[in-house]
Amino acid sequence: MQIHADNATNLILKTDRGYFSLIVSGDYGRVDLETIKEIIAQEVRFAKPKEVEEATGSRIGSVSLINPTSEIHLKGIDHNDSVHCQ
Repeated sequence: MQIHADNATNLILKTDRGYFSLIVSGDYGRVDLETIKEIIAQEVRFAKPKEVEEATGSRIGSVSLINPTSEIHLKGIDHNDSVHCQ
């Protein structure tokens, strides 16, 4: 998936370990799901619109970067390919 933005975007992933919120800098470039699989879970895919709404309470395009009421794991990837867990 190619990311084009001047700020961060929040991608909701569905994995065999639950939902993850992948917060990516807008100028990071491409998100490689195969690399993400090595980091967080064996099975990873982008959540479907209905799943995003169920997991976050928000529709695609309006999901907050930080949603303290949801029970999804947070992941962030910076320019150095570091992964930050919370």
